[in-house]
Amino acid sequence: MKKPFFLYLPLCPPHTPIVPAPEFVGKSGTKGRERQYGDWLYQGDWVLGQVLEALDRHQLADNTLIMVSRDNEPGGA
Repeated sequence: MKKPFFLYLPLCPPHTPIVPAPEFVGKSGTKGRERQYGDWLYQGDWVLGQVLEALDRHQLADNTLIMVSRDNEPGGA
């Protein structure tokens, strides 16, 4: 690609509603009440991985700035 581009991709995880897709249920290895949330985060990580793989596949990774930010949770550390 000769022209620069900008992609803003706000992912649903870690926000509510916490609804991991069926293929991610149980993938995080977490137990108890946190299991569904862990699976939701696992799904978000997978999505980001898909974006990184697409950049590699299209030979864009070497000239791409990727910024990942934490959630803006009130009172978060």
